[in-house]
Amino acid sequence: MKKVFTLLVVATLTTFTACQTSYREFSKNTEELVQYYDKYCNQTDAIGQDASLKCASSRLRDMSKYYEDANESTRNKLNDILNDNVTPEMIYTVYTYTLDYPDQYLIQPALVEYFREYIDDFQKQAAIESLKIDPAVGMTADEVRNSTWGSPTDISKTTTANNVSEMWSYDSSRYIFLDNGIVTSIHE
Repeated sequence: MKKVFTLLVVATLTTFTACQTSYREFSKNTEELVQYYDKYCNQTDAIGQDASLKCASSRLRDMSKYYEDANESTRNKLNDILNDNVTPEMIYTVYTYTLDYPDQYLIQPALVEYFREYIDDFQKQAAIESLKIDPAVGMTADEVRNSTWGSPTDISKTTTANNVSEMWSYDSSRYIFLDNGIVTSIHE
């Protein structure tokens, strides 16, 4: 009986230690994922962005292994870490990068399912964004708002007896001029 009790205690401690180690590793990988994603966002060159996404992808792959192997109680703790540290945009960006390298960055299904809603929402938004066109002379004000330039940061309006002229200002010294709600010229 004493042997059985001793084995039970050893098994319990081993399981607890393994769970704590996985939890710490998951937390560490999550922290590093966030750091590499921040580096990606702050990079100005494509090579630097690619290197940062590779590192972030490795962390996401490792996180997914821990997540896949976790029991429900541990997974709930891991979900708290994810919710407190990882944004949907971050997951979408890193996850879609991993799809180009399936052998190297295989993400386990449980973590993908956890983020499925975010991934689907961002894919829909990306599809909508890809359909947008640049502003052009002859567009209406609504068409410009739905273009790649979007809404202006500032609007200056001049009203006369026969005309309403607007100058829409954008960042980077870009301007769109409208007369009676129709684009008449664009300055880039």
